[in-house]
Amino acid sequence: SYGAIILSQVARNYTMFLLFLSLQFLFYLRYRKTRRIKELALYGFFGIIALCTHYAGIIASLVITLAFVSEYWASKRQQPFPYVWCGVN
Repeated sequence: SYGAIILSQVARNYTMFLLFLSLQFLFYLRYRKTRRIKELALYGFFGIIALCTHYAGIIASLVITLAFVSEYWASKRQQPFPYVWCGVN
């Protein structure tokens, strides 16, 4: 049918979305380990690209943000609040 032909020609960006989401998570883990601005910038960059590729990128970013904030609040160390990291998100 004509509708099936039209739907078969629609491009899906799921593979690119998963690539950018994986890179975002990789740079999040690297930022947690090193606390360098370079990893933070790349985390934000790949998060924006993942969001532009598929709307579910916002859900993944929110989950990572909630994990980071809950880990920060659960830690007993007296650390300054990471305002720069929250600004990227």
